Amino acid sequence: MSTPRPQEHHPIAPRRVAFDWRETPLHWIPDEPTATHVINVLHLLLPAGERWFVKVFKEALPLIRDEHLLKDVKGFMGQEATHSVQHAHVLDHLAHQGLDTTPYTRHVDFLFEHLLGERPPFGVPIPEQEWLRFRLALIAAIEQFTAVLGSWVLGADGLDHAGPDPVMLDLLRWHGAEEVEHRAVAFDMYQHTGGEEPARYARRVLAMAVTAPVLLYLWCWGATYLLRHDPRLSAPSRYSLRAHNRAVRKGLLPSWRQLGAAIPRYVRRSYHPSQEGSLRAAVAYLASSPAARAAAGAIGRAALRNGRPCRAASAGRVRRHGPPPPDTRPTTRPRLTYGARPRPRSACRAVPWSEPGRTDRPVRATTPPRRRSGGRIVAPPPRPVAVRTVAGHGRWRARPRHGLLGLPGPPPRSSHPVMADR
Repeated sequence: MSTPRPQEHHPIAPRRVAFDWRETPLHWIPDEPTATHVINVLHLLLPAGERWFVKVFKEALPLIRDEHLLKDVKGFMGQEATHSVQHAHVLDHLAHQGLDTTPYTRHVDFLFEHLLGERPPFGVPIPEQEWLRFRLALIAAIEQFTAVLGSWVLGADGLDHAGPDPVMLDLLRWHGAEEVEHRAVAFDMYQHTGGEEPARYARRVLAMAVTAPVLLYLWCWGATYLLRHDPRLSAPSRYSLRAHNRAVRKGLLPSWRQLGAAIPRYVRRSYHPSQEGSLRAAVAYLASSPAARAAAGAIGRAALRNGRPCRAASAGRVRRHGPPPPDTRPTTRPRLTYGARPRPRSACRAVPWSEPGRTDRPVRATTPPRRRSGGRIVAPPPRPVAVRTVAGHGRWRARPRHGLLGLPGPPPRSSHPVMADR
């Protein structure tokens, strides 16, 4: 039994965005290294974490019995895979700027690939189904925090006033908008596959009790690592709560109260993540995001080139771009080698190709089959004909036929050029 979902439903689909990091500085919030690197921890955790989301959801796909939920889950997986790729590009940019994150991300990879892999770690005797349900509960708890962060970054006016790099800000807000857009999918997935109560609710509370402290530890550790290895700072720096709280007062980071209040809301029995954030604000930003608009434009241009149907959102109908396909295939005569009988143009009838499954296409029965050799159509070997010698004894001898009537002609000469198409 699963918790009923709200009546409002928004289709979820991935957006194939791309970002240009060539002009983005290491401190993309000017004169704010602490705020910059606290947010940069997202890039350290998300590539491996969201790949793990997709992997776990793939394991649970056979358990879904709701068609609408299955469609949402597939859209969720596509969005999370795109998030992972784009944040991995930021790690490459940080390495290009002289900040190597491999020593930290190696531990993150170990956490998701081994400690939270397909089998319980250290040989712990946990049934396979129970281990899958626990990992789904962990994803639902993590998505609670990502929805809160996404809602915050969409309305963070302090970031706008600080003059940040526009590409990085667009990445964060595009990601935050999609987190708000699919904020309820992981929760619905767990409720659908988590078994019966009260075990399902107890597992949800346990997952939040594990997720909250582990995320806090990883975030503080990641911010400390980035500040300590920052090549732009004159001296190695350390993460401090004083600098963090100063950035919170400027509106550059979410407050501790905003993050902490998400925990008691989540553990309420009647809670549903649709209460988090504003779907209208998320959809509005996705409609104006430079990266999302560029991705939508690329899809439209590809549809225009291919002549495929393209969804016209403003008109609410399907509009076909480009001229309609021709009704018939063009009739062309292939090049023939010497010794082959040229096919008369009257036998090359135009075949309608609007029906790809047709098997009753007209074939000239008198034309022998030909084979291809090196891109050129070669005629089959000549058929033997009956000829008589001077003594009058008949015997079979191979003599090539020429012309449309099949009459014997002169023997072929080796130096005869290839017949041109007539």
